[in-house]
Order: sequence, then C-alpha cells, then structure tokens
Amino acid sequence: MKRNLLLLIGLCMAVCVQAQKKNFSYKFYGQVRGDLFYNSRANAEIVDGLFHLYPKDVALDADGKDLNASPNGSFYLLYSRLGIDVQGPKVGSAKTSLKLEADFRGSGSNWAVLRIRHAYVNLDWENTASARGSRVDGFNPEYGAPTLPTVEILREMMDEKDLWPINKAVWDYLDGNGFHLMSTMYADLVNNYGQSSSIDEFAQKGQFVGAMNSKSIWEVWNYNKLDYGDRFCSGLLFWYHNCPVRQVCARMWDWSLEPTASLYHTANALEPLHVQFDYLKNTVSVVNDYYQEFEGYTVVAQVYDINSKKAENIGVQC
Repeated sequence: MKRNLLLLIGLCMAVCVQAQKKNFSYKFYGQVRGDLFYNSRANAEIVDGLFHLYPKDVALDADGKDLNASPNGSFYLLYSRLGIDVQGPKVGSAKTSLKLEADFRGSGSNWAVLRIRHAYVNLDWENTASARGSRVDGFNPEYGAPTLPTVEILREMMDEKDLWPINKAVWDYLDGNGFHLMSTMYADLVNNYGQSSSIDEFAQKGQFVGAMNSKSIWEVWNYNKLDYGDRFCSGLLFWYHNCPVRQVCARMWDWSLEPTASLYHTANALEPLHVQFDYLKNTVSVVNDYYQEFEGYTVVAQVYDINSKKAENIGVQC
C-alpha cells in the first residue's frame, strides 16, 4: 500500500511539474476522514465490519455466558481521499481536462489498500463532451439521486420528537453521517414548495423533490442518448434502487420495499412514447422508442397544484 501511495503522490507531483512547464492549471483536493466507533456488545455487520446494523441477540454458551456481550471498537481512515483536477491545452477545438482521485477502500490481502475512484481524461467541445477512462464512450457508471421515504417509513425509524422539527443529529446518523445531505440541502429543496408545519407535510413535499430527481435523470438520458442531444450518451448505471438498511435517504423504494414517488416517475420517464419538458431550455420534446411514426397526435400539458387539483390545460398538435 505504501508503494502505491508513493506512486500516486509521485504521479501528482509529476503532473504538477508538467503543469508548470506547459501552462497547465491544476488543483489538489481531498479530505482526511477518521471514523471512531465503540459498541457495548457485538453487532451484526456488513461490508467487512464497516457498517454496524444492530446489536446481536443474547447467545448463551454452556456456562450461561452471553457470547455477544463483548464490547468492541475501532478507528480507521479508509475514506480519506486525495485527488487532482488538471486543465490541459486544447486538442484541435476541444478543451482537455484530467481527473485522478483515490481513497483507501480497495480490496486485496486486507481491505485498507489504495483504490483509484476516478481516472479519466475529458475532451470538451462547445456543445458536447466525450469522456475516456471510467466514463467510456458516453457511458456513466454511477448516476443517482436521493428520495425521502414516505412518512410511515420515517416513523418506523425514529421517535416522533426527532422527526419534527428535524433533529439533525438523528437524521444525519440515519443518513450515513449526513452523506446525502438530507437534513440540509434536500430539506432546502423541499422548502421551495413552501415551509412545512408538520412531518406529514414535509414528507409529502419530499416526494415531489425525489420524483423530480429521478425523472430528470431519465429524461436527460432520453434527450441525449445515442448522439441525439447536446452530448453523446450511450447508457448509464443507476446507483442505486433501494436501501439495505434503515436510512432517511431512499431511492425508488426504501429498506422495507415501500415504493416512493421516484419509482413511478422513473416508469413515466421511460415510457416508449414520452413527452418531456426541459426546465433549463424551456422547451418540450417527444421521445419515440417505437419503430414507427406517429402522426396527428396532440401534446396536452396539464398543470396541477400541490393537492393534485387541475389548474390549467393546454393542447398543441404535433
């Protein structure tokens, strides 16, 4: 591991020297993260003991001693990250850039070895981009967005007093130490629909945010797939569909397999004949995955309020 680390540092230094010689611009980034934990008894674990799920039940040996009544703890720096972003010269009319990022969550003789998280070169033209490396030929290997679980599932996770007002410490604990920003950025997005007065109202509006998160992913794919849009996209891997443990960040369904609005809006966005709205360009497009044309159809835009009551109806023939 030390040799790999020295190799990475040496590569970064070499890039920096080259950057100084050829007017490259570069920026180092990263974090030093330490995780310290203590358990009063043995726990059910996953991912090599990095995630603790729940205390194990009493297991008595022949002498009546509880085998799981053993405290344990550990400290690790596995999720420390080191990276560099490099802006290079133009190749023809394309701007070049490079990203290299590593952490210490690799696998080998033990689980504390160097792992390359990102390593790719990007060629960026005015209207499109083609990435090489971990994003090969327009394929995105990890694409996803969070969704708040339904209020019924949230109530299974914590006491009512921690649900509302949001107890940030509890919510962050159930969000992998605030990894998905559910108590901060996601809550701010929910508040764009208006300040909530209860967890029921907040959870309902949270479904809107999750629905828009997922629908936008698939509609971007619809628009750009196979060289039809602004940038070439050959496919994507959606990470991930559900949660293996209780957490305030769900996806299409949560740990109890309760569907969220993201599931239904994903299905809607991927229908073979689909009308979609681009919120950045303020345009409407029709995606046709059938092997046939459709003529004389009318696109109807229906506007509903937050209580699902129709407010407006507009039709355009295409």
